[in-house]
Amino acid sequence: EASEASDTVDSASIDIALAAIDVIGDGPPSDRPPQLPAICTFGRYEILGRIAFGGMAEIFLGRETTSLGAVRYLAIKRILPHVADDAQFVEMFLDEARLAIQLNHANICHIYEFGELDDSFFIAMEWVNGVPLGKLIRRSRAAGGLPAEVAVRIIADIAGALAYAHNARDAVGRPLEIVHRDVSPHNIMVAYDGQVKLLDFGIAKATTHASKTQAGTVK
Repeated sequence: EASEASDTVDSASIDIALAAIDVIGDGPPSDRPPQLPAICTFGRYEILGRIAFGGMAEIFLGRETTSLGAVRYLAIKRILPHVADDAQFVEMFLDEARLAIQLNHANICHIYEFGELDDSFFIAMEWVNGVPLGKLIRRSRAAGGLPAEVAVRIIADIAGALAYAHNARDAVGRPLEIVHRDVSPHNIMVAYDGQVKLLDFGIAKATTHASKTQAGTVK
């Protein structure tokens, strides 16, 4: 299981395995990641490598294979063990999942599943084969920056996603009144095929949240 494997797999090798995915400047990228070997399993998902690591959670590239052989790649966001006992953070984490799983828009990263497995809370979400907008901006500086029409297209797509989220309603028609609160280049993915995806509703404000921000605090 993933929790046991993490004790035996060197953390550096987890990250190095994903270096092959970054193919900007090395020719046309494939529409799927390379056939990386699984380093461990997490429930029904194969874990191929770690995409990101933060103070509260880590994100892995996962692979799901059906009984008929169909393959889907996805990102798995998992709370780190040292914060799993923080009830407030866990509630915020689950709030993010409950909120995002209700949203169905072409420019919002889709949530497939969330829950608890092997004493670890996780979110399984759409994997976007591309780069964060911040990285795209940095890479484009040598060529004079992003073309205006590309920048405007990205802004328009994200504005559409935010408008959809803000006007979204639940199953009985009540407004969710979602405000993202962290729209920044590192939370916007640009896929190699041109799709633009808004990520991370972890600090979004919505009427349905179980956890509430107290006055004078930062989520």
